[in-house]
Amino acid sequence: MAGEERDLTNRDDSRPVRVKVDNVKKIYNTKRVGHLGTLDPMAEGVLPVAIGKATKFFDYFLKKDKAYSAVFKCGVKTDTLDAEGKIEEENDIVPTIEEVKIASQKFVGKIRQIPPKFSAKKINGIRAYSMARSGKDFELKPNQVEIYSILASNGSDDKLFNFEIECSSGTYIRSLGVDILGSINTLATMVKLVRTRAGVFKIEDSFSLDKIEREPQKCLMSISNALKNVENVVIDDNQFFKLKNGVSIPMQIEDGEYLVNYNEVCLGLASVQNQILKLTINCLEE
Repeated sequence: MAGEERDLTNRDDSRPVRVKVDNVKKIYNTKRVGHLGTLDPMAEGVLPVAIGKATKFFDYFLKKDKAYSAVFKCGVKTDTLDAEGKIEEENDIVPTIEEVKIASQKFVGKIRQIPPKFSAKKINGIRAYSMARSGKDFELKPNQVEIYSILASNGSDDKLFNFEIECSSGTYIRSLGVDILGSINTLATMVKLVRTRAGVFKIEDSFSLDKIEREPQKCLMSISNALKNVENVVIDDNQFFKLKNGVSIPMQIEDGEYLVNYNEVCLGLASVQNQILKLTINCLEE
């Protein structure tokens, strides 16, 4: 199920997301509910919520690509890299849109990115934002992420630039925009961020909590539908018995990833190598 979430609270307060999840638990009368990832405090957009057996697919969906729409303001730098932070530096340098477009394309591909200090990254078990708020001096190691595309355009005034970004999981859009504009010698901070897609979950297919409360059944997406781009394989009674007992089974199909079905019930996700099928996400297990 894809949901729309907005968190307007302090950066180190995850309670609003937990409250939303608790609401979903009550609506569907189940304890097995969880949100797939998080959003920046000032961000809005797609935040998928898994219910029941769908929670087994957390890691699978978390690794999927994402898409964002972001707005950055030139001439100001904050400690959090967004509009909620404290201003650290200002200048009057504003690049042209042509300069921004050229600079942005240099960041397409695999890049090494240093996460913001005000982020949920952990250092020896402690969240980076907690250390930043307490004034501790620390460094975060760069992560490799991949930027698939960046489309830059003029914003509503000459200091604002819009970015449409498609990227791998784990990309910090705050850092990306600040780095792009910093590469052409201007300060920048993010003033708006909308996640428009998380894997197969798109913002146009999302629902607000109010909508979920009014029409809960209409807001559900089946596992099969969420994995509609994954090829299905149907197994028989004998194959089901073997998989149920943890035994891999021979299948005369090409190597790859498959969604396994038995009697119109999704059993999980499987990997086939050398025509041997093995469940990698097992919905048979509680």
